[in-house]
Amino acid sequence: MRRRPLLDRLITYTVLAAGAIIFAFPFIWLISTSFKVEKELYRGAMVIVPEQPNARARSPYFDPQQFAGTDLDQPQWETLRPLLREKLREAKIDHRADNVEEIIEIGAIGLFGQLIKRTPHSIWTGPPEELIKFATMDVTPQRVAEVAKLAHRELALGSVVAFDNELHSVQFTEGAVNNWKNLNPAVATAGIEKDVGIDVTKIAYDFANGDQFILTQEFDLPFPAEKLQRLRF
Repeated sequence: MRRRPLLDRLITYTVLAAGAIIFAFPFIWLISTSFKVEKELYRGAMVIVPEQPNARARSPYFDPQQFAGTDLDQPQWETLRPLLREKLREAKIDHRADNVEEIIEIGAIGLFGQLIKRTPHSIWTGPPEELIKFATMDVTPQRVAEVAKLAHRELALGSVVAFDNELHSVQFTEGAVNNWKNLNPAVATAGIEKDVGIDVTKIAYDFANGDQFILTQEFDLPFPAEKLQRLRF
């Protein structure tokens, strides 16, 4: 006679636990998303745990995690890989960024991922010669450059925004980009370049030459310095 109440309680607790998980999931997803970088937000796959940061001792560099979700188990990968690598070799990519062979492999994976989406099914599953012919025409220098840009990473500083402890803000644009003083030129170099039409300070560093680099600049705050809460670059 006691089995029925026990079963009822078990069902009740199971339903309550399931409901708690369902209602808590949006908050868990919100917290998880706040720790993700932009590339993780647009992959389409629902992954709760953010990727581990990919620390690099040298910058600029090409991020091997950019195309981590590409399915390389398909036989078409080995068919197209030599062609895609050759397309990368012919392209004018900033080889200062990292190891050339690593750049070529990362770019080839990115191009393969695009071909998976663009190639007609009849060609994708057809004779290898037809697939290679299609890829040769489809992978243009422009598309190679677009894939390389997606994986390219570099440090850049734009305008500076200062916030006081009352959340008032002031933006420094004039001189904020070109007045940085580099105290460690052996470790890092800084230069002004255009990025989407805006002047930014792009920084190339190599920690093989030292364990830190320091950039300094002075700003005239419209409020007392002791009220400064944070800076945003």
